Amino acid sequence: MYDVSTEYGRAIFELALEENKDKLYLEQLREINKLLEENPEFIHLLYSLNIPLSERLQVIDEVFENRAEEYICSFMKLITERGYAAQIPECIKAFEKLYYKEHKITIAYVKSAVALTDGQKSALIKKLQIYSGKNVELDCTVEPKLIGGISVRIDGKLLEGSIKHKIDTIRSNLQKATL
Repeated sequence: MYDVSTEYGRAIFELALEENKDKLYLEQLREINKLLEENPEFIHLLYSLNIPLSERLQVIDEVFENRAEEYICSFMKLITERGYAAQIPECIKAFEKLYYKEHKITIAYVKSAVALTDGQKSALIKKLQIYSGKNVELDCTVEPKLIGGISVRIDGKLLEGSIKHKIDTIRSNLQKATL
């Protein structure tokens, strides 16, 4: 099955590798994705058939000319010309996934009762790198209902160290014991 976002994401990633600019492309594509998330009407403009293609391509030039590498601008134009502009965010996700695989990076989704300090984050990254054997990036969220401790999801595994989880486990064990 042909998946547009995977194919275009792979194409721009392979080009980035050839140019030895994969990190730069990742940063620029993330900025583009952020812009698209903050301005969803921009995507609509790119795939709107009510606006002539030449004008849509000109908008890409005007918006991204000094913000992105030439090949990224060309990628944006190509995907717009082919009618796949709505797929740009998914293409960027595909690029990011390939980048992470190439550089052996995994994301650890961390939930904590309070915000982690920079020191705590650094210590956690070191431990998770040893655990996973990969470079680790943290995606942290605060969830006060955890009471204390942290909950980490990495590579499809849940590492539970929250006080809420410990209380729930004790409660469950007590319920089993009284049955």
